[in-house]
This record gives sequence, C-alpha cells and structure tokens, in this order.
Amino acid sequence: MSFSRGFVVAVLAWCGCSPALAAEPGARLTLLDGPSTLHLAARAVRAAEGLALPAGTLIATDATCALLRLEWANGNVLDLGPATQVMLAPRLSTAPAGAEALAPPAFYLLRGWAKFSSAEPRQGWVSPALDAVPVRGVAVLQVEAGQTMLFAETGLQLLTERASATRRTLRAGEFLRLAAGRPPELLPRAPAELLARMPTAFRETLPPRWAAFKGRNEVPAEPLPALSYADLAPWLASAEPALRQGFAHRFAARLTERDFRAAVTAHLPQHPEWGPLLAQPAHPKPGAKR
Repeated sequence: MSFSRGFVVAVLAWCGCSPALAAEPGARLTLLDGPSTLHLAARAVRAAEGLALPAGTLIATDATCALLRLEWANGNVLDLGPATQVMLAPRLSTAPAGAEALAPPAFYLLRGWAKFSSAEPRQGWVSPALDAVPVRGVAVLQVEAGQTMLFAETGLQLLTERASATRRTLRAGEFLRLAAGRPPELLPRAPAELLARMPTAFRETLPPRWAAFKGRNEVPAEPLPALSYADLAPWLASAEPALRQGFAHRFAARLTERDFRAAVTAHLPQHPEWGPLLAQPAHPKPGAKR
C-alpha cells in the first residue's frame, strides 16, 4: 500500500491524528461459530475464542464457519464469513514522512467476506483491489476471483482503487463493484444480489465482547499439523509480491520437508522470490520425509 504526501496530510486532517500516536494493539478472537485455522508465525493452530492474534496472523475460515469475530482495544470489530482468507495488520510498504500517524491496516482480505466496524478512523483495511483508509462506520466487503464488492452500511469509506490510483469516497448506503475488464460500478444502494449472498450473521448487529475477555489470561493455542503447500498456496502463489516476499522468509524452514520443497520448486514461476532459498542446500529435520 502506498500513500502520496498530499494524501497523507489530507487524511491526518480528516481524522484529527497526530504523528506521535502509537501502534495499534493486536486483535482478540472473541466469537467463533464454526471451524477455522490460524497461522501464527510459522505454525498452524486451531481457532478458539480468547486467542490474542499478532500482526501477520493468517486466518482461514472453513466453508461451514458462520462467523469469526475479531475485536481490538480501540473498538474496531471485524467479522469474517465462510471460506474467507485474511491477514492481520499487513505491512506492504514504507509510507512517506508523516504517515506514521496512520496505523497499519487492520487486515488484508485476500478472498471471502468481511464486515468491518470502525471506531478508530486511522486504521483501515486493504484488499487486492482497494485501499481504505481512513474509514468510519460499518462496511461489508466481498472479494472473489476477478471481482470486489463493497457496501458502506454506515459512515464513510475513503478508497483508493489500487490498479488506477483513483480515489473516491463511498458514503452510507452506497455500493461499489470492481470487476476485471469492466468499468467501476457505483450504485446508491446495495443490489439485491449482494444482500442475498451476504452471510446471515452479517445481517445482525451483535454487541461487542471485548470487555468479556479483558483481563483474562490468553487461552492456550491448540497446535494443528503443518499446513500443506496447497493450503498455503492462496498466499504463497496468488498474493501480491510485497506479501509473497515476506512469506518466503517466514516459511523458509519448510524447505527441509521433501513434499513442500518439491511443490515450491514446481510452482517457482508463481513465486520467484523462493529461488535464492531453493539454491541453498537443504538440511532435513530429524524425521522429515527425504
């Protein structure tokens, strides 16, 4: 994500921020209705209510998951629907001087459904097609192959279309669709198509649960077997280069596993940043497949 200096100044004025503001604290998983997997650093764990999730956490909700909710101490709330892939607090680039007052985006939605309720306007979100910062109010976002749809349920969303750098403001009630090969579609209200497909849990206004977890010890994370290359492929092979570079270093130790190394090698054109790592000799872990 990138910001022009003029845009940063305008953003800071709009949300009344000071460059001295500290970084946002991490998210807490406060509500879970269905199976989901978390990737903390290089290990997979089972999603559970009460887990504190640091920046960089990868979240994958199952197709049968009705709702996964994250909350922040600043009052922001993120609801995720089924079959959704999200990364928390991605750092995509270095912003120019003055942009430090803008917190890293709360999340990157690679695919699936997200409903973001913003209480802190300087923390927005990002997707392959859109940057949104700052934001106010509630927005419903859906990303699928070749298409992004956004509905501003309340408040304002200051958007940048990443492919064209076009900036626009989406006001309460408005709907935006970006589809490959088609001009942007802006409507004064959400179409019936979106409303019919929206996760049922998104139609309800559920009260925040942050206070119920405040002061509690974090629940222990239940480890899961290491995810296969196929499980991680949406991020390793399909994400944008700025994210993929980080994943190469994050999962480099997996190259000691024969199957994982073979899959990375077979798909190297999709993520060339793994090339230098593959050139290094592999030292298999004890018990790893050879």
